[in-house]
Amino acid sequence: MRIVALIKAARHEPGDKGRLDALAPCDAAALRWGLEIARPGDELIAVTAGPASSDTALDRALTLGAHRALRVWVPEPDVPLLDDNVRGIAELLAATLRHLGSVDLVLCGARSADWASGITGPAVAFELDLPHLSQLSSIVLKSGEDDGELLIE
Repeated sequence: MRIVALIKAARHEPGDKGRLDALAPCDAAALRWGLEIARPGDELIAVTAGPASSDTALDRALTLGAHRALRVWVPEPDVPLLDDNVRGIAELLAATLRHLGSVDLVLCGARSADWASGITGPAVAFELDLPHLSQLSSIVLKSGEDDGELLIE
């Protein structure tokens, strides 16, 4: 199974160019769920979009156990355009996921640490024409006759 955790290199506050040194709590939770769900042979990829300063979040994701990290390069002057354009960032992330090929599960934190709108996950799901669930309290992997099925509570 290929799992993608969408993460954001959040700023200290909207409009600030400085990035947080750690993953935002909701992004860290999405990554931890990915690690919890992943079985031997599965792949967990952390994906973000932003300038080079976003690499701090990806480095942290790799430290926590992500198998790979991918940053879609967005030059610093263009970052405010994405912050003000939910549809644009959703289209960019959806195109990135399509480029990765077969992805079985996309995890996204409930909200970012800076803007906290909570719209990125649903917007990416819309762009990919996939079902979407929000505000999950738990994810349980049920063993089946084959490789198991994912049950979400």
